[in-house]
Amino acid sequence: MLSSSKLATELLAIGQQTTEAAAIQAWAGALLAYFSDAQSNAVPILPAGLEAARPSLLAGLAGLGADGPAALLSGLQAFWGALVPSACWPATAAVTPPPGLAGLPAALQTVFLANMSGALSAELACQAVADVLHGVLQGGLAVWPDPVGAQPIL
Repeated sequence: MLSSSKLATELLAIGQQTTEAAAIQAWAGALLAYFSDAQSNAVPILPAGLEAARPSLLAGLAGLGADGPAALLSGLQAFWGALVPSACWPATAAVTPPPGLAGLPAALQTVFLANMSGALSAELACQAVADVLHGVLQGGLAVWPDPVGAQPIL
């Protein structure tokens, strides 16, 4: 199951990157590690499904250094759009993104500004970002054959 604590650990491991290209690779790696624990209908996501969406995630993260929240939204939208249902969960007909995804930039901007005050440790700052991302990324669905139907991606 998806976990904000795992995402926080992955974000903390990113550290400071010296180039935008390195930061994009690091963020993509953290997000894909987070999504590797996804499941729907009690079935774990297949790694090949995530890897197939990696190029779209990477391309969507362009501009991360200039506007991180907007680039993360773009990357995650591209990622969700690139998920091939049957490559993620055999027999699924569709995968839909979480409905709150569009609100990500505003939510992240607030957390990024709070984190820049320097009052939080790196661990707590990463956890704050992970909590926002995890919250926004809830609500995606995988559509299974009848009679199961749409099931949450957890």
